[in-house]
Amino acid sequence: MKKIFCLAIILALFANVNTFSAVKKSNLSKTSSSKQVQAEPVKVAFRFLKEYANLGPAYIDNSNLISDKFRAKYHKEVEDYIAENDIIDYAPIVGGQDPSENYELISYNQNTGMIVAKPVYPGFDGEVEEVKLIVKNINGKWIIDDYIQTYF
Repeated sequence: MKKIFCLAIILALFANVNTFSAVKKSNLSKTSSSKQVQAEPVKVAFRFLKEYANLGPAYIDNSNLISDKFRAKYHKEVEDYIAENDIIDYAPIVGGQDPSENYELISYNQNTGMIVAKPVYPGFDGEVEEVKLIVKNINGKWIIDDYIQTYF
């Protein structure tokens, strides 16, 4: 009788330890995967920023990630800036002369579509201007509909 009682306790302990381990592992995997998974609008915004950094201003005319409203605003602001300064010596939308290819998400507001991101420059810890993009779902496709210029 004593052996059966001890065996029952040992089995109960093993069952609890295995259950606890499984719960802990599943919670850990949820946490780590949720950090890696980004909302589709954020993915679109980061893809646009990377492609814009690589391809430059000419990319604006060919990108299918932005709306006509965005494109028109961009060209108007560039035209106005050149008219006042004779030259444009920075990358509009993202600022600076050498835009970053990598960005860190600061916030994404699902209600307004506002994505705020910060450029990441390896080895640089100074202040950088935030990039603010507004995304919109049109016919089931996420596009960037507007931006807020903070350094003009």
